[in-house]
Amino acid sequence: MRKIIRFFLLIILFSSFFGINFAYSQSIPRYYKTAVKLYRDGYYSEARMLLLTMLYTDSLIYPFNLYSNFLVAMSYAKEAKIAQSVCQLKNLQNKIETRIKLTNKIDPKVSDLLCEVNYQIAKLYFFEKKMDLFLEAKEYFDSECLSSNKKIADELNMLEIASLIYDMQWNDALNRIDSYNLENHSLQDYLKSRIIIITKHKDKSPFLGGLLSLIPGLGHVYAGRISDGFRSLLFNSAFSGLTIYTAIHKEYLFTTIFGIIELTLYISNIYGGIDAVRQENAIYYTKNRDNLLKRISVSNIQIISIRKEIGL
Repeated sequence: MRKIIRFFLLIILFSSFFGINFAYSQSIPRYYKTAVKLYRDGYYSEARMLLLTMLYTDSLIYPFNLYSNFLVAMSYAKEAKIAQSVCQLKNLQNKIETRIKLTNKIDPKVSDLLCEVNYQIAKLYFFEKKMDLFLEAKEYFDSECLSSNKKIADELNMLEIASLIYDMQWNDALNRIDSYNLENHSLQDYLKSRIIIITKHKDKSPFLGGLLSLIPGLGHVYAGRISDGFRSLLFNSAFSGLTIYTAIHKEYLFTTIFGIIELTLYISNIYGGIDAVRQENAIYYTKNRDNLLKRISVSNIQIISIRKEIGL
């Protein structure tokens, strides 16, 4: 008897479930479904035209009007029209915030959409290397989307670390690595160990590079540019020798010419020694920055947390 009761209960449960899903699918506007399919198949311009037409004629009800605006923005992003995409996303963000204020309640669907919108804004700023704007969007996300998708939060945390590495703010990047519990622990440990080495690196002194350049080429050698140092020594020696030789033979016109050339080369050698040290210091940080950024993978532009709600 109990088995029979359980059997009927299971039938009722499955019937209810499929009935709800069928009702939901029926509530999705037909042309909206077509637009979503076009978007999914990569026909972004066609999907956008259909969505904009429906929005213009006001034929979409909540929440599909909001989803349509979002897909319009994402279609621009997919076509690498970043400025248009960000503009659309910012407008949608304002619409959602206005709706929340007017209704005085937080609909989970709207809340999830708002978080996804802000995530996309932040990511697009990162792609454009507008790090200040990225950090502003990330700060907004952190304050408004505490219960958001873990994958989104993790990626934005990693992008924040990447933005600090890009700007060579090593100590701030190290602090963020320590404060975030990232899913990729091996990458987190690698970044931390490398940044600690970078922060402990001692730069070579440009002053010492200039001082050593009083002996032509020695400043370049100190900077690590041995071939440049040898070249500087060779040219300075040659024109110094020519200046002395013409002076001994009282060919004062040539002495003046070679002397001016040698003086120019000697001053350039001193400045070059200072500049070589500065450049090598900068190259050290730039190379390390680029190597670290290569380790941080950034996913392509895609919808993450609301694919099911949108119908993708």
